[in-house]
Amino acid sequence: MFNLNEEFATANKNAVDTALRFAQLALTSTERLIKLQMDTARSALEENAKTVKAVAEIKDVKELTTMGSKLAEKLVERATNYSREVYEVASEAQSQMSKLTEETLAGYKEGVTSNIETALKSAPAGADAAVKAFKSSMAVAADAVETITKAAQQVTSITEANLKAAADTAAQNVKAAAKKAA
Repeated sequence: MFNLNEEFATANKNAVDTALRFAQLALTSTERLIKLQMDTARSALEENAKTVKAVAEIKDVKELTTMGSKLAEKLVERATNYSREVYEVASEAQSQMSKLTEETLAGYKEGVTSNIETALKSAPAGADAAVKAFKSSMAVAADAVETITKAAQQVTSITEANLKAAADTAAQNVKAAAKKAA
C-alpha cells in the first residue's frame, strides 16, 4: 500500500540530512581556507622580519640588487604555492559537493521510481504506456545528469592542469629574470 504521508516525511528527512551534509562540507572547507590564510600570514610575517633584518645589514648596491631579485623569486614562489593550496581546497570541496549531489539525485531517482511503481500497481488498466513514458524520461534525465557531471570533472581537470602550467611558467620566468639581474 502506498502511504503518501510516510513518503513525504521520509523525503523531508532526507532533504534535511542532505542540507546538513552540504553545510558540514562548506564549513570544513572554510575552516581549511582560514587555517591556510593564518599559516600564510604567520609565515609572511616571519619572512618579512628576516628580510628587514637582512636589508638593515646591506652594505652596497650590488647586495641590494641581488637581494631584490631573490625576494621577488621567493614572493612568486610563495604566491604560486598559496594559489595551488587554495585551488586544492576549492577543488576538493567541489568534488565532495558534486559527489553528494550525485548521491542525492540517485536516491531521488530511486525513490521516485519506487513510489511510482508502487502507485502504478493500483493504476487503472491501460496506463502501461504512461508508465513506460515516465520510466523513459527518468532514464534520459539520469543520463543527462551523468553527462553534465563528467563534463564538469573534465573542466576541473583541464583547469587544474592549466593553473599548474601557468604557475610553473611564472616561477620559471621570475627565476630567469632574477638570474639576469644578478
